[in-house]
Amino acid sequence: MYQQVGLDQVGIYTLIYCFLSLCFVVPPKEVAAAGITIQNLFAAWLGDETINFMKYHIKRTSLTLFIHSLLPLGYGLMLMYINPKLYLFGFFELSLLKQLGYAAAISLPFSSSVCIFFWSRDNWMHHPLTQKLKHLMPTERNHSVDIVAGTINAELRRPNLFNSGHYSQKVRVTDNWIVKVGTYTVDIVHQANCVLSLHSSEEHTLSEESPYGVQILQIDVRPVDNSQRPFSIRLNSVDYGELRAKLQAPLVNARNVVVRQTVTEQFTAAFADVVGHNIVYNFSAAESGFQLESCLACMQATADVKLVKLCAEEQEGECRQCYCRPLWCLACLSKWFSARQDQSDTSRWLSGTAGCPMCRAVFCVADVCKVRQI
Repeated sequence: MYQQVGLDQVGIYTLIYCFLSLCFVVPPKEVAAAGITIQNLFAAWLGDETINFMKYHIKRTSLTLFIHSLLPLGYGLMLMYINPKLYLFGFFELSLLKQLGYAAAISLPFSSSVCIFFWSRDNWMHHPLTQKLKHLMPTERNHSVDIVAGTINAELRRPNLFNSGHYSQKVRVTDNWIVKVGTYTVDIVHQANCVLSLHSSEEHTLSEESPYGVQILQIDVRPVDNSQRPFSIRLNSVDYGELRAKLQAPLVNARNVVVRQTVTEQFTAAFADVVGHNIVYNFSAAESGFQLESCLACMQATADVKLVKLCAEEQEGECRQCYCRPLWCLACLSKWFSARQDQSDTSRWLSGTAGCPMCRAVFCVADVCKVRQI
């Protein structure tokens, strides 16, 4: 009877332990926000990632490997604690498979400790990340690993880098480097020495990131000179446009993978299509006394839309006449308009209203006119 109760306890505690271990190895956002991660628990020893990115991840990957190797041993110790009669004093009465499991649980931390000790020799010169940095050193110059690491660290501290991903995988792209941070590895390649190819896409209808689902893209990164092994990055299609803008390396879509537009991008296209059928606003610099200037939002495109009440008579309806001169481009005005709609019901966005960014006069899509200079 005692053994049967013990087996029932084993089943319950096994499920609990596996669940907690999974949350620790691949923590969801709630667990990471609570600080139950290796980075937060050992922050004092790891240091600051922004100051010395390479040294930080050399320590992090080594520490992660060791702590994760302790999880099977922790499971064995838990079984001994909840039922010492069966798993501690009766160890040699267990089946051969369970005995091998205990032996493997004990050998894993020992093996990882030996591996980390080997990596740490000569100031971590044998660590896999340090070995990768050696392959990145220019052959025609007398560069050291520290110089290459310092160059990468400096670029990763810049505020204009591309940053995407979650706890178990992060992708960072600087002006010259592509860096993928994994649980146990860090892959680095110079943009001038690689080719990216869009391999495939996955559709997920249920996602905590968006109520409309997400599209995950898999992008293969291959060094041109084969000095390093290829690696893949997984990216939300929402970040695809920003990634392409940051890349200097070629990004090939030989498989013709269709990248889904974001909801805002889809609305911008529909907004522009409706505005294209509205009345055109004729603008004359001579009569107006001023020239069209850059859009106040993006400061790149020229202001090309004017709000003119056309949906109804002057005092009818909710919309009002806007007396501002053309200050916005069509793309920025559509983003302003969509941001002020009910985000849970995109089907009503085109029929909604918003206020002018300057004077707050209410307008609808029918009141937006393209500017034509005469």
